[in-house]
Amino acid sequence: MAAAALAERSVSFPKSARVWQFFGWVGFLVCLYLLTFPGIAEDLLGWHYRDVETSGIARAFYQWMPLVLSMAIWGILAWRSRPAAGTRDETERVGFESWLLPLTAVLCQVLALARFTEDKWFVAGVFNLVFLALAAAWMAKGGRQGLLQPMVLGSVLLVALVTARFFDLFESLAVRGFIFLLVGAVLGTEGVLFRRARRHIQTTDVRL
Repeated sequence: MAAAALAERSVSFPKSARVWQFFGWVGFLVCLYLLTFPGIAEDLLGWHYRDVETSGIARAFYQWMPLVLSMAIWGILAWRSRPAAGTRDETERVGFESWLLPLTAVLCQVLALARFTEDKWFVAGVFNLVFLALAAAWMAKGGRQGLLQPMVLGSVLLVALVTARFFDLFESLAVRGFIFLLVGAVLGTEGVLFRRARRHIQTTDVRL
């Protein structure tokens, strides 16, 4: 995803950003969604405690090199995205949802190495919050700017997360009913904000 953002800002093959974005977001969302399940999170983050037939150097290289490289690319992106005397266009700003990717990578590394708790729900809870923050960021962006794609993506993520937790977290029927009412209210509010934003955009276009 950082490579996609850098490609968009470069003069050499900027259209390749769409390819980077597709594979980047698909891979990230699949992995993040799996980590919201306690059993899977415990299994995936505990890989280095098993008997692995690799040397210590190879294992350390596998564990640290992808993180170091990705953080280096995100660092370059952060440097190029900094405000420069008001010359940077608002459209070039990297969205909050994009910065959740390096944050999640660091969280994975910390939780896998520290192991300061054996509570698998604590580990999965962290990724549930990240997943929820991503859904909320996309929904807010779509509702605020009148953009259909991020609004739909955020709504789908929210429904997917609530559906997953419906079967493994909420045991009370009353709580389940309340959660679905709350989700319905959020989606309804999002729709109202989206219509207001679209109406404002259309009114502005007519005036221009």
